[in-house]
Amino acid sequence: MLAKLKRAYTTPIEPFIPPEMTFQAVFERVMEVLEHDWEAEAARVKMPRGGNVPPFPPQMMATCIKFGICKPFSNEMEDGYYFAHERNRERGSDQIPD
Repeated sequence: MLAKLKRAYTTPIEPFIPPEMTFQAVFERVMEVLEHDWEAEAARVKMPRGGNVPPFPPQMMATCIKFGICKPFSNEMEDGYYFAHERNRERGSDQIPD
């Protein structure tokens, strides 16, 4: 057993990089994100909603408020509240930007 431990200790392990983590694979995925037509994607998502941005799921709103990232405003909308990032409050704006 000692010999096996010594052999294991002295035998180098060949490095392994999974194929999806090679520089080329990561580079290609990053380029897909950067070159994607995000305006067309937004239009596709907003079209069935009459051009409106989809509402945040309630769980997302609750988490955003819990961690102090979002604050509820008094302006009411369909769901009773809407939320904007704290920076909007710091700028003195209570409106969600277009």
